[in-house]
Amino acid sequence: MPFPALPDAHGIAVLVLVIVALILFTRESIPLETSSLAVLAVLAIGFEAFPYTRDSEPLILLINSVWRIRLETSYPLSRTMHS
Repeated sequence: MPFPALPDAHGIAVLVLVIVALILFTRESIPLETSSLAVLAVLAIGFEAFPYTRDSEPLILLINSVWRIRLETSYPLSRTMHS
């Protein structure tokens, strides 16, 4: 049985962050709110410093295009113009 391919650098970084988060959450000396804020800050700063791209297109453009298509199919422009 062949092993699946390893995740890219972003995937590995997030997996490492999950392990660090689990370790932080078990520490009684660090409040849960502080460790949660630290994990969110590392995620936000990490993805801002090293944007996730697929096929040389930033992920935010992929999300925006999917969101726009979803909004246009849910709320067509013709409906909003007549109200």
